[in-house]
Amino acid sequence: SVAGEEAVSLGSDFDGFEKEALPHGIHDVQDMEKVWHAMKQQGLTVGQIEKIARGNAMRVLREVWEK
Repeated sequence: SVAGEEAVSLGSDFDGFEKEALPHGIHDVQDMEKVWHAMKQQGLTVGQIEKIARGNAMRVLREVWEK
């Protein structure tokens, strides 16, 4: 509600996280599909999820690389 779908990107490296601190059912990168599914269940569109999953990060990398 503050920055919008153009400003968020989720990583999947899980380094530095205690397993107990992760949401129930999320243990490692293999569980990311559960995250995307939960977002869809909450009403996010496929396009919004794609931006959060990789699109925004790729856009920022391209913009920085071009400078």
